[in-house]
Amino acid sequence: MHLNQKYPYVVLAGYLAREEQWEVFNDEWSEALRLSELDTFHMTDFLAAKVRPYSHWSENDADKNIERFISIITRHRLRGFCLQVSWDDYCELLSVPVQKKIVKHPYVALFDLGVRKLLDRLYWLPSELKEEGLAMFFAKNQYSNRADARYRAIRKTHRAGQFLAEHAVFAQTKDFLPLQAADILANVSRSFVRNKLHQTEWSPKLESCLKRLCSYRAVTFQHITRRMLEDAERDHGQRLTFSR
Repeated sequence: MHLNQKYPYVVLAGYLAREEQWEVFNDEWSEALRLSELDTFHMTDFLAAKVRPYSHWSENDADKNIERFISIITRHRLRGFCLQVSWDDYCELLSVPVQKKIVKHPYVALFDLGVRKLLDRLYWLPSELKEEGLAMFFAKNQYSNRADARYRAIRKTHRAGQFLAEHAVFAQTKDFLPLQAADILANVSRSFVRNKLHQTEWSPKLESCLKRLCSYRAVTFQHITRRMLEDAERDHGQRLTFSR
């Protein structure tokens, strides 16, 4: 959520993998952090290049380091998803009563949609995969309590809710490394949509990152359009499906 920008967007992005795959991923990501001399990789700081060590990297160093992290994602062929909505459109097109019905803040609305879409996918997976269950980890923020309430409600009411772990985990990105990979996907996707719809700045570096992240065709994107928001308002917010 970068609401201090012109044309602000709220984005929810993440990756899905089996536990043993995450164990290998974590080892490789930790090594990449060590080689880049970082405690945590944060895409916004990388692109701004205003704080150390990002501000001290040459262009060649920056290219080498971002490639190191993106290569881990693509090598593991992580299945990803990205949902995003314009903050301005959300506030303009949804009345306050409807916003309250769909938990008011667009982050929580995207959280609700994202969890339900993942469960819809899980419902049709082979039974042996369902038996493993689905544990979900999110970056901790000021809306985590509201999101947690939605998680518990979905777990009780969704047809595949029994496959969800009992609790969602809200963690700092430095403590759960896959969140740093999700941050890259969220940041690049948001920048792409803002550029496409509003002709904002779009650098060759961002374009290269997006192409690499999409190279194995396992990432699903959904931009919540004005038409979808208008439909949600017309339907009085009974359920925010964004099915188009």
